[in-house]
Amino acid sequence: MPFQAEEYLNSALIPLGIVLSDAHKYHFSSFPFMPRIYLGLGSNIGDREAYLNSAVEHLAALATIDSCSPFYSTTPWGHTQQPDFLNAVASGTTALSPRDLLVRCQEIEHALGRVRTIPNGPRTIDID
Repeated sequence: MPFQAEEYLNSALIPLGIVLSDAHKYHFSSFPFMPRIYLGLGSNIGDREAYLNSAVEHLAALATIDSCSPFYSTTPWGHTQQPDFLNAVASGTTALSPRDLLVRCQEIEHALGRVRTIPNGPRTIDID
């Protein structure tokens, strides 16, 4: 079963009395802690390792990234006629709300040349 981001975020926010549809109303720096984040990174166009490293550097500007997994290669799914992906997971903490974090991750993807043409298609970088 594919990862369900909304279900995961709700499971993290509901104990705080927040539902995902209302999360954009909160600025998490007002909480007594900074929420832990886990971001999946993937690239299958160009210098995949350089794109992953650059994404982690960009993420460090909006979150405290305290660990990153080793890079690993995976075969594509969905649209399978494309190069293999190089993937990693970065974790840390941030004061951004889930919605603000999503927007900033999409800005990083755009800055690193991500073009959304086909669902599950090739990409310079993907941050989830």
